[in-house]
Amino acid sequence: MENRLPLRISLGLLLAVLIAYFPVLHADFVNYDDSQYVYFNDHVKTGLTRENLLWAWTSFEAANWHPLTWMSHQLDCQLFGLQPHAHHFVNLAWHLANTVALFLVLRRMTGEDWRPALVAALFGLHPLHVESVAWVSERKDVTSTFFALLTLGLYTLYAARPSLGRYLAVGASFALGLLCKPMLVTWPFVLLLMDYWPLQRIPTGRPTRFVAAGWGRLMWEKLPLLALSVASSFVTMRAQVGAMKASEHLSLGFRLANAVVSYASYLRKMVWPMDLAAFYRHQGTRLPLTPVIVSAAVLGVQSLGVLLGHRRRPALLVGWLWYLGTLVPVIGLVQVGVQSMADRYTYIPLIGIFLALAWSIPALPKRRLVVSLAGSGILMVCGVLTFRQAQYWRSSEELWARAVQVAENPVSYCFYARALYGKALELYTEADELQRKGRKAEAERLAAQAKDRMAAAEQQCRRALDMEPSFSLASAQLEEYLVFRNDLEGALPVLSQAVALDPQSAGLHNRLGRLLAYLGQIEEACREFREACRLDSGSGARHFDLGTALALLGDCQEAQHEWEQGRRQEPGFPEDMRKFVESFLEDSYRRRHCPAAAVFHAQELCWSSSPPQADFYQLLAQAYADAGQPLAAYLAAQRALALAEANGQVDLLPILRQRLHSYEPPALQYGARAAVVALTAPALPCHPGAIEAVVIYKTLLATPKR
Repeated sequence: MENRLPLRISLGLLLAVLIAYFPVLHADFVNYDDSQYVYFNDHVKTGLTRENLLWAWTSFEAANWHPLTWMSHQLDCQLFGLQPHAHHFVNLAWHLANTVALFLVLRRMTGEDWRPALVAALFGLHPLHVESVAWVSERKDVTSTFFALLTLGLYTLYAARPSLGRYLAVGASFALGLLCKPMLVTWPFVLLLMDYWPLQRIPTGRPTRFVAAGWGRLMWEKLPLLALSVASSFVTMRAQVGAMKASEHLSLGFRLANAVVSYASYLRKMVWPMDLAAFYRHQGTRLPLTPVIVSAAVLGVQSLGVLLGHRRRPALLVGWLWYLGTLVPVIGLVQVGVQSMADRYTYIPLIGIFLALAWSIPALPKRRLVVSLAGSGILMVCGVLTFRQAQYWRSSEELWARAVQVAENPVSYCFYARALYGKALELYTEADELQRKGRKAEAERLAAQAKDRMAAAEQQCRRALDMEPSFSLASAQLEEYLVFRNDLEGALPVLSQAVALDPQSAGLHNRLGRLLAYLGQIEEACREFREACRLDSGSGARHFDLGTALALLGDCQEAQHEWEQGRRQEPGFPEDMRKFVESFLEDSYRRRHCPAAAVFHAQELCWSSSPPQADFYQLLAQAYADAGQPLAAYLAAQRALALAEANGQVDLLPILRQRLHSYEPPALQYGARAAVVALTAPALPCHPGAIEAVVIYKTLLATPKR
């Protein structure tokens, strides 16, 4: 009967964790890295192909090198496509495996049942770990932890009976963990802690089930593993060079201060996990001195107490050093990004605190019932809080609404705005579909809801700018929302102020250039595009924008030069632009609200493509028509038809002839039309002809009607 206890405990852990995390099985992807890791990443969503596997092993995408994590996401897409519930279930399955593995490994190390069970239960049910499980992009957390625990288990077998084969198994498992997430670089030091306790491999004269060795031998054992850590750290530093630039202005003193506060904050959130959020903004040089002093005092007192009592309770020292040590890679001494801390960073480190707490409970048989009831109560509270926290991850809107409620900062406001904007676009699309089906009342109701969300999105961006006027992400998003409702004049001062506050931002200069192009201020747009290219010469997209503006000014030769440079830097950009223009034109609300943007990007797509494509000109014709430019639409459709006939695209001809007829210009302009059509004939150079057509069209508009 006693032999069945581990099985019963394991099943109990699985059931409890499954119930606590049940909401994630109904969760969607969120707008926080999930697009980069899954649903907008062509190398992931197309599954396990040879090209995608090569990319996984050579890419520094998302400022990380974690090939096994990419392969895990690719396998999900291979098996389940883009069904978010399936991706969430896989994350939860890894967490369930980690919970049971932690129990079994600690049981093997200590020979006990209930204390390892308590550690595993706290690990599995604590709400601080929800982010690692409920966020699809944090697959790297749950997978790396599995291999970290597997490494501990294999090391326990090695410590009981050392052999080369068992040591190689330890090294292989550790390497797999690093390939999932480099946060495991401190794991060799965790193994040294395990040597001290509970494996007790240091000769002390006390009985132990494991082979004893001196400190020198134990350290030599860890050197090959440490070499793997160094290699992983080197590759990670290369991958995160760009992400570290954002915080180069922070001195070591401010980074140390933030680290001290973060160490103490994680402990506070472990005890009182009521204000958890998806993002905590780094305060930089504005970090108050008081929390630094208080946090340092708390950590100092705790460390002193652990050191004084380590002989009687070695688990306290091991657990405390586990917590301090495993947080080092993510505590901000090397600052990556603009977050001060993150709940997901506690996934492994809190095991040390749980370990110390479990072995701090004295073995008092007479009070076993009281201790059991207290422990059960704590676990039940953790489970309830985890269930509630997991509900916030069901959608982007819920996630960021909670974030701005408990951790107010400009980043959270912007992500909340993005979630509201995304939902508004979905509602507009649904309303458009209902309108086509003749269900006008329902369509108007959804359109009203979408309008409310758009207004709320703008409000969130303005709140972010009120908190931090130089926050470029808020300015860029606010400009996008204003452009969506065709308030181009209102968007111009927003971007102009952002550029003035952050003149070194190539992205802001490029955005301002596009906005000026939408407004027809082409010379001013060229100046902004040139500045964007100067600040970021490696972006092909910026050269395409500059080339299009130059073409609109009639400078065909320089425009061709910019397009060629853009094609060299980003060969796939024309295809990406085609997808963008198609999605823009398919969205009738966005198309109607900002026709100038559709025209500019469709011009960019057509004129920069080499050779010219009939379907691209078809999109340009549609953009002109939606912008109320019938003659330009007719010319573009004529160009599309001529290209389709020349290239033998028979399937396109009926559609293009029908559209050409629908774009038929007024009879008064037929005389000029013949000349323009000749200019756009396939036999002539593509880009000059197309550009001259636009120039002639503008002349026609300026000619008084007779």
